[in-house]
Amino acid sequence: SVVGTNSEQTYKRYLRPGDRLTMRTVIDSISDEKTTGLGTGHFVSTRQDYYDADDQLVGSMLFRIFRFQPKAKAPAAKPKPPRPRPATTHDNQWWFDELNEGRLCAQACADCGRVRFPTGPLCPSCHSRAYDKVEMPMSGTIHSYVVAHYPQVPSFDYPLPIVLVDIDPGTSHAGKTGNDKVRMIMNTADSPESALAVGARVRIEIRATDPDMKLPFAIIDSTGATS
Repeated sequence: SVVGTNSEQTYKRYLRPGDRLTMRTVIDSISDEKTTGLGTGHFVSTRQDYYDADDQLVGSMLFRIFRFQPKAKAPAAKPKPPRPRPATTHDNQWWFDELNEGRLCAQACADCGRVRFPTGPLCPSCHSRAYDKVEMPMSGTIHSYVVAHYPQVPSFDYPLPIVLVDIDPGTSHAGKTGNDKVRMIMNTADSPESALAVGARVRIEIRATDPDMKLPFAIIDSTGATS
């Protein structure tokens, strides 16, 4: 790379209309190797001399440049890509809307009262299409888990714990006791991998994963409590 640094001009006489000029360029000096904020290289000075038709010097210019090897730059860290968004449909969009309002919900059949998750268009017990939204407790127990290593998606940190949580029983619905088993898959947060265990108690927090999406995360009980 090259960058200009300065120039010095010297005039021996004023030019007159009709003067015919020639220019001769010579390397005036080359410095020892220098290291600057731009990089390492040499200052090179060239001198341009201007002569009239009688070969008389009328002016000159000393021009200095810095020819250098730029400093090696560490590659800029690429921003972490956003977390892939879950696929939403007409049947489950309401569930994500509830999460964005800070509520963890499940479906309850409006006819037989069965509480179910994942959401769906029909009750698996009585096939009714009618349902209510029921808010679930923000706690539960790890039913099972896996720790993903590969394939790695750039949006996540690895190893990546994924837990299946038995959500604690909620309130009764339509005359039922509210003890239908509701299980949800989620990632852990603020929990060491060593804390993973079947039966470990968790509390659930709803956190933003991007400006328009929130998801539930399991925080494992630090006391090691199990059920």
